[in-house]
Amino acid sequence: MICAASPATGRTVATGLAILTCAAASTLALRGLSLRSSSFVHVHNDVQPTPVQIHSDIHVPQPRVERVEINGPDLRSVD
Repeated sequence: MICAASPATGRTVATGLAILTCAAASTLALRGLSLRSSSFVHVHNDVQPTPVQIHSDIHVPQPRVERVEINGPDLRSVD
């Protein structure tokens, strides 16, 4: 559009300026040009951590073994 709208004697210069302008705009956009405000919000939570207490109780019954002697000592479980 720039080339078509420019006079015949200045088309090369107009096209070059358009390319340089697009390159500059792209460079600024890719570098992360930002219009955001530079404010910092700090939130302080005054909450104390709750202590964790773990109670592990494992109850394992004692094995019951009955001794039976048949042709020598032999152990047999009751269960």
